[in-house]
Amino acid sequence: MPSTMATVVYCLSLMFQEPLEIRDFGSHKERSNMSVRTFQVSNPLMQGAAIRRWQITVSKEFKHLKIDCPIKVDGFYGTHTRTYTAALLRARGINAEKAMAKGVTPELCREGSEA
Repeated sequence: MPSTMATVVYCLSLMFQEPLEIRDFGSHKERSNMSVRTFQVSNPLMQGAAIRRWQITVSKEFKHLKIDCPIKVDGFYGTHTRTYTAALLRARGINAEKAMAKGVTPELCREGSEA
């Protein structure tokens, strides 16, 4: 039986076969607080306030799409946060594998925040 996350990602890929409307990912203040680090899954996991803010941003965007996103806002960048980030990028018509090849870069966070 597939995991809940795998099911969410699969449903998103079916629902959004065309790029979604690009919208603002938060206030100017939220955008200016984005990280200067690239988020990557590592051992030990990366953690911090910037990752927490990114998780909140991802959660808000799924909420805007009227999709319940069970992303855990815990400030740790692990496989769940990476998977939800990739699903959101795909929903917006962005090639997630290419965009996240080096991780979630500050530029990618800003792009998402300014879109």
